[in-house]
Amino acid sequence: MSAVSIDEHRARIRDLVTALPVVVKPLLDCHGLRLARTISARVPVPTFDSSAMDGFALRRADLAQVPVTLPVAGEVAAGGTPITPPPAQCVRIMTGAPVPDGCDTVVPVELTDAPAGESPLPASVTVREDDQRSHIRPCGEDVAEGDTVLEAGTLLDSTHLAAAAATGHGTLPVAPRPVVLVVTTGDELVPAGRDLGQAQIPDSNSVLVATTVRELGADVMAICHAGDDPAELDQVMEHCHDAPDLVVTTGGVSVGSHDVLQSWAASSPLAHLQMGHVAMTPGKPQGWGQVTIAGRRVPLVALPGNPVAVHVGLQLFVRAAVDALRGEPDSRRWLTCPAGTDFGTRAGRTRLLDVELRDGVALPAPGGHGSHRIGTLHRADGLAVVTEPVKAGDELRVLLTR
Repeated sequence: MSAVSIDEHRARIRDLVTALPVVVKPLLDCHGLRLARTISARVPVPTFDSSAMDGFALRRADLAQVPVTLPVAGEVAAGGTPITPPPAQCVRIMTGAPVPDGCDTVVPVELTDAPAGESPLPASVTVREDDQRSHIRPCGEDVAEGDTVLEAGTLLDSTHLAAAAATGHGTLPVAPRPVVLVVTTGDELVPAGRDLGQAQIPDSNSVLVATTVRELGADVMAICHAGDDPAELDQVMEHCHDAPDLVVTTGGVSVGSHDVLQSWAASSPLAHLQMGHVAMTPGKPQGWGQVTIAGRRVPLVALPGNPVAVHVGLQLFVRAAVDALRGEPDSRRWLTCPAGTDFGTRAGRTRLLDVELRDGVALPAPGGHGSHRIGTLHRADGLAVVTEPVKAGDELRVLLTR
């Protein structure tokens, strides 16, 4: 069986999925999602002429000679109704309060004889100094009504959502987070933290897949496990009342007599899968296709069972599926840097090697290379993509994984 390139396999994974339809969500539910359409300001920021200081609102003409003493006609607080003072009078005003009609200046309380802080409304106030500033925030000074606030495609963080709220939006159109079903396979796997029997190992793959999927921008519908009997995979799929947007499996994609994905693909009416090889190591055997869940055909990415091969498949292929579901082109992050040592190749395969970045140089990650080395994988910063022999000091392309 001929092996395809990494890019060719990524392309067929992306072809499995269709971008999810846009949904409208409350602002607090939009954090970390991608804005689907450009939005404009429904209200200006500030929404009215407001005071930038605690002080006294007045007409600049009344400051022709300083010091000057003016009667105080009243006060207006933030959220209060402004009052218009008679000529040659002023109004005590708080930061954020609307500026009274006719007033064009706010004198900070520090430039008057009024005490700072809470105090009774004085009958008059003496302005001791004029700093020649208005201390007024004009309506629309930051954003005018109708201005573009956020462009389509923005990955929404806290400041974006605050801007949307400030300009009159309570909801936004966004690309939703895909929902993923995670399924690990193999009789040898035991849930993390459980006591191990003979020849059993902890199921680290379920933890690795579920948490990586979340980091890629998807939600996990459920984490399930099936042994080496294909009927167990049917049971997992049949017990789902709702269809996820994507299924990710680990294990059983090679050509051994107990490779359950191979058997399931050949025997189950639910599985519409293909198995093949990608010219890479680790993770040469891969599977892809669809599975029927809750009456719907759902795309499925089948990864090998070795944990580091799972890690590589998540970064290359599951990422491609999640990106496509979210309507994203390619979320991978790359760095080109000097190699700190020699990196060899294998004939006809791309090697993906765990590396740590030290002072901008790529070095072999502690623990060495091997598809079983899940216990030290967390010490790697990325995957070096090695297609031909690399000498120390040569440029090396690294797929960043943290």
